[in-house]
Amino acid sequence: MNKTILLVDDQVSILILLKDVLEREGYTVNTAERVPEAYELSVEHPPFLCLTDLKLSNGIDGATLAGQIKRTNPYVVCVAITGHLSSFDKGYLLGLGSFTDILIKPVTTELLLEVVAYAQRKYERWKSY
Repeated sequence: MNKTILLVDDQVSILILLKDVLEREGYTVNTAERVPEAYELSVEHPPFLCLTDLKLSNGIDGATLAGQIKRTNPYVVCVAITGHLSSFDKGYLLGLGSFTDILIKPVTTELLLEVVAYAQRKYERWKSY
């Protein structure tokens, strides 16, 4: 069973906090602050889940990253985590097909772990076909 998660955010404090929560639950968490680094990690250590912020400071957004990852490994579940989002943006982003869900910060530990467990079940089911 794949236990690897890719976590992408340009705020180091968010990376540290979420990584700590997920590692305590037994997941292997790779982190990146920038899209090129995140994409390389997704190829070198294929995750079952990519949790990415939408707005990243390096000019490439999380939606672009999710699309790149899905083209390389369509089984990876991608979930966006963002500080703000309009209903139009949410509909548009989900319509692109790269994201399974979008979470609004701050995300509770309980919700995060529910989403991660769901993503792992979905990934394993998709990989079994």
